[in-house]
Amino acid sequence: MTNVEIDFPREDLSIDRKHRGIYSDNDGTADIKRRKVKNEPKSEYDGVWNQRITTDFLTEGMLGLGVIMKIKETEILLECSDGIIVKVPVQNFGNLMLETLKNSSLTLEDIFKVGQMLAFKVIKAREIHEIRKLGKKASYPIVSCDPLIVNFHLNPGALINGLVLNGFVESVEDKGVIINLGLQSIELKGFLAEKHLPPTFERESLVEGQPLLLRIQDENLLNKKARVISLSMVPETECLNDAAIKRLKLNDLMPGTLLLVNPLQPTASGVYVNIGNDIKGYVSRQHLPPRYRNDPFKCLKSFKTIVMFCQQNSNLLILNGHPDIIAVSKFVKRTNFENIHIGDIIECKVSSVDKNGNVNFDISLHEDEKNPLVAAFARKTELEDRLEYKKGTIHQARVLSFKMVERLLIVATRKDILAQKMVCVKVRLDAVPGEKVTAKVKSVLAKGLFVKIYNSIPGFIPKIHLSDKLITRIDKHFVVGDELNCRILNVNRLKEQLILTNKQSLTTNKDTIIKSYEEVTTNTISTGYIISQHPSGGLIIGFYGGTRGFMFPKEAERLGTNIKIGLTVRIQVISVDPQRERMLVAVANTINGATAIARAQPFVIDAENPISFSAIVINISSDGNMLKQNETLNVAIRLGKKLDKKVEAFIPRELLSDYLDLPFSSLSESIALESILPKVAILGDVAGNLKATSKRFIIDWLEKHPRITSIQNLAKGELVCGNIIQKHQEMGYFVELAGGSALTAPARFIRPMALSVQELQIGQTVVARVSSVDLERKRFALILDIHLCVPPGAESDYFAPSMVYYVLEELNWFIANNPNISQIPKIGECIDIKIIEVSECSVIVQCADNSNFKGHAINSTNILEGRSCAKALVLDVKLPSCELVLFFLNDGVQHLNEKKLQSLVCSKKKFDAKVWLHKREYAVAIAEVEKLAFVVCIPVRIHPNVNIISAKSDGNDNHYTITPKLVAGNIVIGTAMETLKKYELTHRKFKTPVKAAVKKKLKQFSIYTAKVKGMWSRDDLYNAVELELPDGSIGRLHASEFDESFLNQTSHPVQSFLKKRKNKTVNVKIICFTKLKQKMEKMDLSKPKGKGVQKGEKMVVVTRLSECTMKTWKLNETKRKQSLLGYPQSYTHGSLIPVFVCKGPHVGVVRVEVSPLWNGIIRKQNLYDENLITNPTNDASALVDIDFETGEKLIAQVIGVNVYKNGRGKSRHRKCLEMTLKETRKIFERGDRVTGRVVGITQSPSSVILELTNNQRAVLTLT
Repeated sequence: MTNVEIDFPREDLSIDRKHRGIYSDNDGTADIKRRKVKNEPKSEYDGVWNQRITTDFLTEGMLGLGVIMKIKETEILLECSDGIIVKVPVQNFGNLMLETLKNSSLTLEDIFKVGQMLAFKVIKAREIHEIRKLGKKASYPIVSCDPLIVNFHLNPGALINGLVLNGFVESVEDKGVIINLGLQSIELKGFLAEKHLPPTFERESLVEGQPLLLRIQDENLLNKKARVISLSMVPETECLNDAAIKRLKLNDLMPGTLLLVNPLQPTASGVYVNIGNDIKGYVSRQHLPPRYRNDPFKCLKSFKTIVMFCQQNSNLLILNGHPDIIAVSKFVKRTNFENIHIGDIIECKVSSVDKNGNVNFDISLHEDEKNPLVAAFARKTELEDRLEYKKGTIHQARVLSFKMVERLLIVATRKDILAQKMVCVKVRLDAVPGEKVTAKVKSVLAKGLFVKIYNSIPGFIPKIHLSDKLITRIDKHFVVGDELNCRILNVNRLKEQLILTNKQSLTTNKDTIIKSYEEVTTNTISTGYIISQHPSGGLIIGFYGGTRGFMFPKEAERLGTNIKIGLTVRIQVISVDPQRERMLVAVANTINGATAIARAQPFVIDAENPISFSAIVINISSDGNMLKQNETLNVAIRLGKKLDKKVEAFIPRELLSDYLDLPFSSLSESIALESILPKVAILGDVAGNLKATSKRFIIDWLEKHPRITSIQNLAKGELVCGNIIQKHQEMGYFVELAGGSALTAPARFIRPMALSVQELQIGQTVVARVSSVDLERKRFALILDIHLCVPPGAESDYFAPSMVYYVLEELNWFIANNPNISQIPKIGECIDIKIIEVSECSVIVQCADNSNFKGHAINSTNILEGRSCAKALVLDVKLPSCELVLFFLNDGVQHLNEKKLQSLVCSKKKFDAKVWLHKREYAVAIAEVEKLAFVVCIPVRIHPNVNIISAKSDGNDNHYTITPKLVAGNIVIGTAMETLKKYELTHRKFKTPVKAAVKKKLKQFSIYTAKVKGMWSRDDLYNAVELELPDGSIGRLHASEFDESFLNQTSHPVQSFLKKRKNKTVNVKIICFTKLKQKMEKMDLSKPKGKGVQKGEKMVVVTRLSECTMKTWKLNETKRKQSLLGYPQSYTHGSLIPVFVCKGPHVGVVRVEVSPLWNGIIRKQNLYDENLITNPTNDASALVDIDFETGEKLIAQVIGVNVYKNGRGKSRHRKCLEMTLKETRKIFERGDRVTGRVVGITQSPSSVILELTNNQRAVLTLT
């Protein structure tokens, strides 16, 4: 037993023996002798702390001093003495600091600086148990720098002159800063004068709540009535004064306090020193001033030290005498290592070799420098084996890292490390994107591989960069230890790791490597990969170093339909803007070496920009096939003062006007260059060129309705506006929605169209209603029936007046911007003319500006006999000939102006009018009321979704009763019942027959919206949720099918899920269908409802059950395989899986659920140690296990698979796994402490049979 006790691991055996009075010989292997402590001679330094600090000593309440080594977004890491690192979360700086960060744009990097020193108090030690179970990286101790916590134990009477402590800025004044020291007396404040600030800080840069390390320097501190303490932010100028030293106690010290100490007893590992008032301390060799570091026995004079660690009511005290650490306010002293950087190769002189083979070096950068401030250290594993390390020998070494507090360079002398391209991610020049490296796999995860480069530099290979082929099961292709030839994609400075690619198409590619925008030139050929697809259809192409390029949708079509994230693409650079970090690329053409592509215009369609702009006609172009129907209008759009620029765009002929038959055949002959379009709207881009429209109906629609930018903006039943772009024999029409989203959908009429209605034409504007939206497949459909495509409660001719209004405005614009004649009267205008020539219906007239026009009299010219002048109403203008269609007025008939027409419309009085002219959009009539005449336009197309056949004029039936709607210049727009009857479009109330709702059959591997009903209670499963699917059927969502991110957030997933989502809808995918069998009371259907229950008789009801999942990767998976998406059918030994505790009681074993197919059991000996406690009523009794809660999630390891089979060799529905919560061990050695479960008792001989955690049996005898 004695030998077992010696070999049993202890944290520090010598200390433990000393406290218990147990001593051993020098070799540590002799028999232990027990002596009484009082017989040992006591040393005067017995109570002095002389141990090296480790993380295990950092318990709650310990005080320390740290140097800021890394500043993250929400936390700061501090480096302390002996290489210890602690973490300060942002909330541990105080409430005032949190408010400052919330109410401003400041970050932690703006407030703190690397190298700055702060005092802290440990509030949470590292969690050792959690680390062992989960196998994670060791966590840092959590500390607080809030003065309210660090200085909590201090009272105003304990403040002494020269004491250093934390304080935070309460307010910034003209002559200094008010400091809150966090003392129990809220009236006692500190004042930091501006002259006592170090050069590295300015008064204006300080913010409220900012913690600072300050020294008390108030000479009148003994005056207890003083409420303000004078402070200094340069603690190194003075040590604790003599008066304070005389009454000093160990509990009075705080981290950062400077002490002048006298050496008492030097040793090989350090020096015992006298602080004063019979208080002694110890300074270890590496913390001595540089002049004493190599030989502590030379330390004879007093020197300055700083308190690094201390603890209340304890002898723990760590001091440091290095001048760079004592200079608290000089941050550069700790960040600068004599201008040596990581990766540099330097010459080092051996100063000593410790017993473990590690080597300490001296660094002499200058010949006259005797005591350099920086030393070096190399571990045995980083040393070249062939070399001999004698004291004084000089070796070449490479710097791997720094220790700021120890003032040490961590170096290596191995030849392979000296030849490495890089040694650290922190060095920007080392890790160059695009460089080839060899990576070794360290761990395999579902999201990718964690690797090491040169066995020291961490790296990560994302899943899409593992191979050019799609990999679903990474563990089947890669294992730990594999070496991969990769390229550096990017450097993650925040996580300090390299992002790599293992795609052969990238690693073996010889094209130019793009790693920065500055180095790229036009026409460069390179290879990149698809990062994402833009909603417009364009592609974001990624390169090395975070460089990205954009590919237009038209160019992306050249890649075919096999576009997926991660696909490698060979591209050609079209343009690059290094200042804005933008690049335009196209698919590289390997045949002729160039790709012609139009340039994109710098315009972004979003909610902040206006809908419409004015534009200037630049030119008119065609596609070169001599067809006038393919002409386009090229314009320059004025974006206004806000955007301060112009962009070029094109307007296709079909987007120029809502006029179905333009009054001219050629744009170039009918529109003058440099004409100004009052309103145009940008719809999007086509191959990099902006497409626009001047249709007033669309522009007005976009200004009054929210812009649709993606399919997510669509909702079933919503009204939308668009243009017909294609006809299809089976699907009807294809409509492109207006708004710049480039969304296209099929549209059709539910009811057959009337005989008088033609098919819709390409380019025609339509208003449609969304009939269905499928977000998963990114599809939607539209219906065009006019009675359904109007706002709720509106008549079918709701849009008719506004359509005529916009057509008249567009026609007047064509008239005004005709290149032949500049001044042409508008439609509806009353003009005074001079008759030049009359022949039948044709006349030649002269207007007031002496311009001659050829006209056509719509009424009889007999009224012109004997007259040289007359008045006429302009009914139409024929373009491009500019021939007028006139209606001559009789003598004494006057024309109504616009104001009188407005009053007529407001009165809503009906009047009679005679139609003289028929057009596809409207009919033109003349109304004569009491010697007053004016032009009336009657809508013929009562809805955008109809196309009326032109009717011939019938002289016997041209009189209509008009209901005025609105005024357009000199024209009244009104509706007539006679026109609607003529075209079979009278106002009718359509009654759509209500069809019985047909339940759609649910399909496997499809995504549906399901309602969460509650906890599953229909069979023996305890960890599932009941769902109601769209067809009313039952769905089941087991806890194992929750998303991984949700499972990691809670220990009771089902309860947490129901708390958040009960009676709400969720998106699920059906992974399989099963049968749910339930026993119910047998019913007699011949009896009345409720009275047909036959007690005692049962019947089995079989229901179809949908098994569902919410795992993100399964929802996104496009493959429809049961083996991939279904429940796991098998498990491997040693795999870690989440399990869920079943309903108790648990006798001997804990029963768990793995999935609806698999159960599991965890025997008592395989539980956590904390779940097995000594019986409180009987210490000699068996261990009692603390029961788990139903539904609790555990991470268990599979140690056995039991599949019960029936006589036919088929397995049962439910299978069972043997599991453990402990770390499995195959072999136990002598002296190991184990937990066993009693499985048997023998009487002769008397013994107890135990089952151990590795399923081995053990025998416990009476001896």
